[in-house]
Amino acid sequence: MSPKTINRVVPFVVLVALLTGCNHRPTATAPTDHRGGNVEWIVGVSNDQPKANIDSAGIEVAKLITATAKPGDWIHIVSLPDHLTVGSFVVPEGSARTRLRDQGVREFMPKLVAAFQPSGETGARIDLPALASTVGSIRRSDLPCRVVLFGSPIYQDPTKVGWHFNDGGAALDESIGDSDSPFGTTYQLPEGCKVVIATPGPRWGEDKPHKDAVTHFWRLYIQSLGTDCDLVRLTNAPQTAFVFDPPQFTGKEEVKHTGFGMKRFAFAAVRTKYDDDGTSVPIDGRAEDGAVGKSMDAVIREGQADASKTIVIAKWESIPAAADPNIDLDLWATVTGGSATGEISFKNPVIEGVGRLYRDVRRTGSTNPDGTPLETWEGLELEATNLDSIKLWINVYSAQAPSKVRLIRIHKGIKTERVVTINCNFGDGGQNQHHRARSAAWVQISMDKFVNSDRE
Repeated sequence: MSPKTINRVVPFVVLVALLTGCNHRPTATAPTDHRGGNVEWIVGVSNDQPKANIDSAGIEVAKLITATAKPGDWIHIVSLPDHLTVGSFVVPEGSARTRLRDQGVREFMPKLVAAFQPSGETGARIDLPALASTVGSIRRSDLPCRVVLFGSPIYQDPTKVGWHFNDGGAALDESIGDSDSPFGTTYQLPEGCKVVIATPGPRWGEDKPHKDAVTHFWRLYIQSLGTDCDLVRLTNAPQTAFVFDPPQFTGKEEVKHTGFGMKRFAFAAVRTKYDDDGTSVPIDGRAEDGAVGKSMDAVIREGQADASKTIVIAKWESIPAAADPNIDLDLWATVTGGSATGEISFKNPVIEGVGRLYRDVRRTGSTNPDGTPLETWEGLELEATNLDSIKLWINVYSAQAPSKVRLIRIHKGIKTERVVTINCNFGDGGQNQHHRARSAAWVQISMDKFVNSDRE
């Protein structure tokens, strides 16, 4: 490889200096868990991040090749989030300059240059659930396995709608190994495999509770992939990416967030809605956003006077009443079988020929513009009288305590009431929309009989 070629490798300025005659040798922090033996390195760099972040990762990869890795170590470089293998080689003997002039390394470098170009995306995705399969496919030895991934621990896969870790969400522990989740454990990591995630910066999560939940989940997940496997470091300092000993995290991670599906852990996350492709779109904080402002009594009176529509009203409070002033429940109703079909919710408050949502109350303690308390009720007006064509759900968007819900149904002018207890003390931010039947944050309400047969 000529100096001219190397000078085009902007991320690898250390290599440029070495090959153009500078007397600089990269300073590397050698991992002390080698204990005199060789290791097999799998290094992944996400292309879905700004060029400056890729450059920083490239400098650390250069240090690995020229100084940190021992002669005889295997190095595999992978492009993320697609998990495409860029190349593999055995680290040769000799100085940094000698290593870079090795035939195997020289053949590898142009591939590295071509692979690590910014994709234009900014999510820094790494697709951690694909790691075990990737490691198994490229391993060349039985040496201890060390994995370093440059990217974000926030899971986002456009093909796995409902499982995104943005906006304060993370998966619950019982999702690990479940065939209905992306977090399968069919493929295992080599025994004793250790993983480090080098994040693009310190602001990868919504707040500390969210970061803690994401870190917990990935440690538990990686530990489930093989004996003595673990996520040992999650760092925003690239220079510590290849430091495995002493580890940041130690010990067995115990299950603490029981259940299947997603949970909203962040306190500071901005409320969002989710498009059908799973893209989150921020919405403002107005209590009647996208809905018709009417009193509950007015909605009931109009419903009793119009037999051509079905009205559903939900009014709630926490259990006990003062336990949680910030509960946010949402009504979702799917109407099928008629000339118009669709699902009404805060995402789509009005659908022509299907119906409309009355109000979208964001928290139990909300107030009106004049400072008076905002009553915690939401309502649906549906242009369907066949109850078999209506599927009704209550979603616990945000909560820290169970809730009691007073439900009012007006069908063909007749008013019926019941009370439902929702024994869910967490909100999922609406993220379990696509697997709601298995989520404790979603409760389906029987529309036809409207009796106490719902899951409570």
